[in-house]
Amino acid sequence: WLARHLCKKHYRQAEWKGQLLEFGKHYPPIITEVDFWQRAVITADTNRCWEWQRGFEKGGYGHAHIHGKQWKAHRYAWFLTAGYDSKVNICHKCDNPKCINPHHLFEGTHKVNSQDMVKKGRVQRGGKHYMSHLSESDVLDIRQLVSDGHTHQSVADQFEVVRETVSQIIQRKTWKHI
Repeated sequence: WLARHLCKKHYRQAEWKGQLLEFGKHYPPIITEVDFWQRAVITADTNRCWEWQRGFEKGGYGHAHIHGKQWKAHRYAWFLTAGYDSKVNICHKCDNPKCINPHHLFEGTHKVNSQDMVKKGRVQRGGKHYMSHLSESDVLDIRQLVSDGHTHQSVADQFEVVRETVSQIIQRKTWKHI
């Protein structure tokens, strides 16, 4: 089990699940700073992204198991270069979740990170948002129906949304971009 770089618990777990033959998917734990940096494509040009090459989370962020703790790769890169583990978000100037280049990282609150997303146009709006039940043409139709004298409730029933959704569209609290 030591030859596989797994502790006894994880070796037995992998053996039980039949994953030992697929060992390429299980990476040995990172022990040193050198091990960490070797798992990315690093260039001398600090303007280019240094992309993480190992495990990934949803959303494309790199992750690694380091000294018994799960880390996001960019966050650990920050820790190694800044010398401390930030209590706030570690954001990407480059918007590349695989990037661990410390020159591309900065500390920011959730609000700062969200404002950065909006400023760079990475926010899904309107019908492109995964939670949207309406399309842009539906919103235009809703506004026209209400201006033609239909009640908010009758329009809401027609589009299978709640009355408050229609009210917010009419007041331009939502769907402001149309």
